[in-house]
Amino acid sequence: MIDNEDDAWLEGLAGRLEPAQIESAFSRQLVFEGAALREFIRRQPPPAAPEIPVSDVARELEVIARARREGLLPPAADRAHARPRLRRVSLAAAAVLILAVGASIWHTSVPPQEALRGVSGGTVLLEARDPAALRRELTEELHAAGVTVSGYERLGRFGIDADLPRPLPPQIAKILERHHIPAPADGALEIEIEARVPP
Repeated sequence: MIDNEDDAWLEGLAGRLEPAQIESAFSRQLVFEGAALREFIRRQPPPAAPEIPVSDVARELEVIARARREGLLPPAADRAHARPRLRRVSLAAAAVLILAVGASIWHTSVPPQEALRGVSGGTVLLEARDPAALRRELTEELHAAGVTVSGYERLGRFGIDADLPRPLPPQIAKILERHHIPAPADGALEIEIEARVPP
């Protein structure tokens, strides 16, 4: 049921009423006008997509120059001073990269300070560039972990004897692992270190 003229016109515009459904001639006319406007709107072509402007390099350069004149952009001379700074930073970064790669290559080409040769009769045989220094290092590390160590030298080999606690504490296990020494099953650690023969 239509209560007023505005409702009649809006119902026609919405397409919910046809003029033939209305008894009052005046309301019928309003529904007809609303329906006619609706049909007119539906027949309109969709708006065209806006055209994308073609890039104009000369215009862009002109806008940049104007922005510099107005003080919105720094003068071109400031950018020229920035280039040498950028080059210096680039060269410094390249130098650091070259040093890092060089150090990595050198580190991998230098033989390790010590190497496990094997285990013979329960004695771990190590080879080192400086056997006395390696024995001192092992003795200090094991002492710091609470192990009593006795050292000896026999036939050009430097040796260590120690009784390790069982089960093996993680701190001592890390020391042995760092020096590539297998943990003894019975807790009796015997190590002999000889000088590495250069190739």
